[in-house]
Amino acid sequence: MKFYEDEVYVKMCEKAKEIQKLQPTCKEAKGSYFRYGDFPDDFYPKGRYRSDYVFIKCHDDIQEESVWLPRQDQLQEMLFSDFFGENNRANTQRCLIMFNDWWKETSAMYGKNKSGNPNEFFETFEQCWLAFVMKQRFNKTWDSEKEEWV
Repeated sequence: MKFYEDEVYVKMCEKAKEIQKLQPTCKEAKGSYFRYGDFPDDFYPKGRYRSDYVFIKCHDDIQEESVWLPRQDQLQEMLFSDFFGENNRANTQRCLIMFNDWWKETSAMYGKNKSGNPNEFFETFEQCWLAFVMKQRFNKTWDSEKEEWV
């Protein structure tokens, strides 16, 4: 499944108001994905329309009515800009160490109710990275039962 077809990821992004405030402008948005509407076919990279990928002009009003679905690299860039600055090998290693520490902490936290494996809650890398970014930048955790960030 493609990340922009993942209904859980779409819901997580929709509820992540802090992330939505960071969505790229039309000028910056080439290759960004947005969910517009309620139908699975209504996914499109910014500047393209729906799944047929016919190029259209980007409109700012579409952004206001859509949910930005950050790619994994965009999520990682959010951490680099806040915590590490330059994206280089040393900072990549630091980021992965932070991710590993979060993974262990998350495993222990979710392990109270489950087997201790965050994979039971996060089925894709995008879900994992979004949860990691939300915890690191905004100190919020995804509650899958309430379907919201707490």
